[in-house]
Amino acid sequence: MKKINCLCFILFFLLYSCKNERLSPKEELAYEIIKKDSIPKNTYNEDTIPKTNGLYGLPKPFIIPENDTILSVRFWNELSENGQSFQLDFATILQYSSGSYRIKREVIINAEGITMKFDKVPEINFGDASIGSARTTIKINQLENGVYPLTIEMGDSLILQSLSKERIAQLTEKTIRGKLIVDKQFYELVLPEQKLVKVLQTKVMKLPKNMIWGDFQYNEPMPNNFYADFLEKLKTLDAKFIAYPTGDYIYFKIDEKGETLQPSFLPATSHSRKQVRYHFIFEYLGDISVLDKLIRQYHQQYLDADGVQRNIWISMQNSQGKRLYSWAK
Repeated sequence: MKKINCLCFILFFLLYSCKNERLSPKEELAYEIIKKDSIPKNTYNEDTIPKTNGLYGLPKPFIIPENDTILSVRFWNELSENGQSFQLDFATILQYSSGSYRIKREVIINAEGITMKFDKVPEINFGDASIGSARTTIKINQLENGVYPLTIEMGDSLILQSLSKERIAQLTEKTIRGKLIVDKQFYELVLPEQKLVKVLQTKVMKLPKNMIWGDFQYNEPMPNNFYADFLEKLKTLDAKFIAYPTGDYIYFKIDEKGETLQPSFLPATSHSRKQVRYHFIFEYLGDISVLDKLIRQYHQQYLDADGVQRNIWISMQNSQGKRLYSWAK
């Protein structure tokens, strides 16, 4: 009997340990917040929060209070071989116990414009272990160029789920009227000053069909100017370094000075010397496999001050979603 009890204890310990090992630091933080009961009670209506039966679902949502804001919205551009697909990405300010929650909504497009009705966040039978917003995306890629009157309606159920009774009593608006502008070069979302929806991007640029962007990184000191040599090699392959309009291209930005600001896909290096990174954008009509071959040739190119061979890291991407990495095998 003692052996059986011992085995049961070991099995329980292993199961409990496996579960805890699967929790991310963000989830651990959420459990601590919930355990300490430090979530402000007046930031949401606890009775209306949808439940999840998921193994790792948290008993309460993880809250980021932000006035009376219910949703945030940003543009996204899904890239594929078929081209670009623009959409509006809506997310609740309320952070749920699982990233699997979705917002129930309805979209109507007719001669009067576009109406987006956000109903509620339904319950789910099983959710993953990640904390996150409830989300929904609305494709706008099919819209022709023009100015579309836009109406955003917040459903009573979503309002009840998102705000406390005190805040609901002070709510003066449930409908927002603005416009969506579709141009051959950009999309623009224009909403009046209000609290219900936080607009994270008001205007984004469309990617020109033959545009390629990327970055070039190395650790100082580099004895030779390989970057200038790299640009010259690109030019011999008929890459055209032209001036593109300023703006937010989602994957990168071009400022008023023509400089490119973009997140890097390059891996962080453990080398203690200063990292130098250049960003580049050019037009290219040729075979992209030629560029792939070129950047691989630059991956190991120089000896540092200690006589150690160092890598040059280069990444590229085009508007069809193709990515090239100099270190890829």
